[in-house]
Amino acid sequence: MYIETLTISGFRKFKHLSWECRPGLTVIVGENNSGKTALVDAVRAVLGNYDIDDDDFYTDTSSVGDPVSEISLSLTFTDLNPESEAQFLTALTKTSPGHYEAKLHHIAHREADSGVIQRRTTAKDPTASASFDIASKCNLIYLRPQRDPHAGLRAGRGSQVSDLLHRIATEEQRKGITQLASESNDNLTSHPAIKAAADILASNLMAISGPSYTQPTALTFAQTTFLRLAQSLEASAAGLPITQNGLGYNNLIYIAAALGNLISDEDSCYKALVIEEPEAHLHPHFQVLLLRFLQSAAEDVGRKVQVFVTTHSPILASQAATDSITVISNAPLVEELKPTVVGDQRLRAKIQQYLDATRSEFFFAKRVLLVEGDAELLLLPRLALVAGVDIAANGISVISAAGLNFDIFQPFLGEHALAVPCAILSDGDPDTAQSGPEGTGTDTSDFAASLSAQYIDDPFVNVYLSKRTFEYDLALERENGRVLISAMSRLHPRLVERFNAFQGPERDEGFAERFYDTFFGHGSASKPRFAMELAVELSKANANATFVVPSYIRDALYFLTGRDKCS
Repeated sequence: MYIETLTISGFRKFKHLSWECRPGLTVIVGENNSGKTALVDAVRAVLGNYDIDDDDFYTDTSSVGDPVSEISLSLTFTDLNPESEAQFLTALTKTSPGHYEAKLHHIAHREADSGVIQRRTTAKDPTASASFDIASKCNLIYLRPQRDPHAGLRAGRGSQVSDLLHRIATEEQRKGITQLASESNDNLTSHPAIKAAADILASNLMAISGPSYTQPTALTFAQTTFLRLAQSLEASAAGLPITQNGLGYNNLIYIAAALGNLISDEDSCYKALVIEEPEAHLHPHFQVLLLRFLQSAAEDVGRKVQVFVTTHSPILASQAATDSITVISNAPLVEELKPTVVGDQRLRAKIQQYLDATRSEFFFAKRVLLVEGDAELLLLPRLALVAGVDIAANGISVISAAGLNFDIFQPFLGEHALAVPCAILSDGDPDTAQSGPEGTGTDTSDFAASLSAQYIDDPFVNVYLSKRTFEYDLALERENGRVLISAMSRLHPRLVERFNAFQGPERDEGFAERFYDTFFGHGSASKPRFAMELAVELSKANANATFVVPSYIRDALYFLTGRDKCS
């Protein structure tokens, strides 16, 4: 049994939203203030884990007006077994012969005069009378962001380890624990030092109250009831109490105990673990291992625990299976969210391999600049500064496609996914026999033409092609010759000497062709190493002032920042 759909109306930043969930693990990614917490709080509100207050009512920021007066939240559960169907009987709706789904609704209405918020949870139909019994059969554990794991691990009420012991101990085992504690208490209280302390206490009480009022007193370490013993249980690691552990490791213990509680819960029909920012205080390797564990635990059919994770961590996002990821953006018109489903098995494998290898940050970018490889990745931030664009200040993430693997990003980009501006830089790679000595023809490679056509109608994604290749187009700008040769001389000084001796005037029309063919045409120069040396050269003020950034790169940068095209 799992939540298949969440429908939101008038909650937080969402006027209307429908979210399609999946069984097992769901990882919600997106930039700050995109609505990740609102999604999980809406689930919590329906299941009685969150109380809606004044700040939760939607206000249309595009017009002057008051917040809405009503919030409507609905959950649809599917994959019910006979036991859950029996317990959710009043919420059932038949979907096909012999198959049912269950619906829960939560309505919060704010009275116009008094401002009092009336809340009610109903089953099956939002207009039905209030019903809380079904929500009580659901067990949701919520781990807030920047949580203090000490609070849930130290001895006392609300301890996750205490709750875990309560769930797994049989009646016979409880009696055994109580008996052991009672015997240990008897042995301890008979110790001479404890007896002496008890005698002093009794003597002083006798002196204070006299024989008529004094009550029998004794010293004991703990009451030997199972409840008190369970509440005194405390987690430790490496022999250290939790108060001396690091926050990161205590966070892991807390998550492990919470999940153990849910797995051991045999009374609830629906069980969910909601973790906001599980990366808090965790070493990157622990983040990888934690998400693998959560994914494995959530996909264990016998456990039936649905896990929701919100994260800002590219490392965690990189470890999630593609169809576990829900991407949410700040786009104002988002009304439908779905898992990122990639039907093609080979493409899905490529995406997973890429994410696993790169720890990509593009899920969290406000603007994305996709490039072919390491050379562009190394040089683009410096070229952008030369063009008057600060990559960091404009929230632009430069991401390498490791060649021509732009198809890896297709499921996540565009108006139906991340909905953030994305510029793709790729080589035009024309047939040089048809395009002239300077590559000024209009022909492009079949790949470049196909890539451009793929996004031609998408308002969020533009493709920008070089006339030939990245390095070639840098050399097409005649003002750049001196800086390019200076950078190359640090890699291949002798080859540069021969080039300077025979290439003729530096800025003639054939310079770009000769430069590219001499240094890159035969694979003698490393493009990433050259890019690094050129970036260093461009950090010098005199080089920066004269260098011209190719127009296709400037156009991409200006699209991302909302400026006019340069050409």
